Amino acid sequence: MPSRTTGLSNILVALAAVCAGAVSACSTMSVPTLKVRGIDSYDLRQDQRALVIAVHPMTTQQEVQETFNIDLLDKGILPILLLAENRSASTSFILDRARIGIGAGDSGLSPSQRQQIGTSEAGEALVMSGSVLLSFPLIFAGSKMSSDASVVAHGIADKEFYSRTLDPGQRTHGVMYLRLAGGSARQGPYVLKLSPIDVDSSETMTFTFSITVMP
Repeated sequence: MPSRTTGLSNILVALAAVCAGAVSACSTMSVPTLKVRGIDSYDLRQDQRALVIAVHPMTTQQEVQETFNIDLLDKGILPILLLAENRSASTSFILDRARIGIGAGDSGLSPSQRQQIGTSEAGEALVMSGSVLLSFPLIFAGSKMSSDASVVAHGIADKEFYSRTLDPGQRTHGVMYLRLAGGSARQGPYVLKLSPIDVDSSETMTFTFSITVMP
């Protein structure tokens, strides 16, 4: 079984080449704006202790192309929009990208059952993360790219979800880039797990979402 470091390095190298070459023939382009709706409008949404988290997998070629100027799905990368809103009057929550993981789902479960899949053990999400969660700023460091490829790279990095502490009344959003099993984003189902930390109690919470990506 390849190590996490080796697997991630191979993915980064491959994607750097893809983004550097995929747009070389394009005319001058601009960075697309990430379109975000109100958090309550997303179907994949959960609320725990007044922390609301929603996820939106970008599963269509049109949406991905319009958002990033490149079809990441075709390269085996699934972009997932993550939104979080702290509706607590006093409690803060830590959202750590290292505590986000994805694994194979159980197709034998109903949608409602999949929503409840989870664990109180914080370590499970960490183990699942491995090499599937990509950090795009690292991909392009030191790379020589055309102006259009640089625009694509900037747009991808600019939209990325970063770790942060969400204080009362605050909200945040960003995109996670997940390399799925077999190098293809058109597979599934998958179980996405997030493990925020309640700052007041130091307890780890578990948010679990089932994601199905059609071929």
